[in-house]
Amino acid sequence: MLFKRKVPKETSTIEIDTSYSGIIVVDGAEMFVEPKVSALILDMIKEVDVLSEKVDVYENYIMGKADA
Repeated sequence: MLFKRKVPKETSTIEIDTSYSGIIVVDGAEMFVEPKVSALILDMIKEVDVLSEKVDVYENYIMGKADA
């Protein structure tokens, strides 16, 4: 499975191919890292996505910025 994410407010795109442990692609350049490092990066990106969704809900619905 290929996990691809555009990093907000940055110019880098990060791809992590979870079928090949230890390979990440940053702006098209393959980088070989320890498998635990790529797993950590993947976990961190997923956590950022979850937190970002919570912030969106807070800003749009709790703070009343959503279209009525």
